[in-house]
Amino acid sequence: MSEVKRWVAGFGHQHAFRVYEGSLDGPIVANCNVQGGVPTGLEAQRNTELIAAAPDLYYALKNLVNKLVIDDEEGLIEYAEPIIEANRALAKAKGNLE
Repeated sequence: MSEVKRWVAGFGHQHAFRVYEGSLDGPIVANCNVQGGVPTGLEAQRNTELIAAAPDLYYALKNLVNKLVIDDEEGLIEYAEPIIEANRALAKAKGNLE
């Protein structure tokens, strides 16, 4: 299993809705500021929090799907619609938009 890259959300004047790798001193992963007031400050904050959680969400879903498939003695779970949807979401997160 790959190690999860920890992303942190930064708020306030200096960090202004940015996502950083590792810590607030790490490289910027995403800048969630939007000019013109859209989205609102609260929405920008929520977007920042969601982006910061993305690696953890990805690996949690991937590990859950892998565990369910491995533990499936009948070999049918990989054809269940929720597993197919989860695999599509994982592929999309990796840039496979098909």
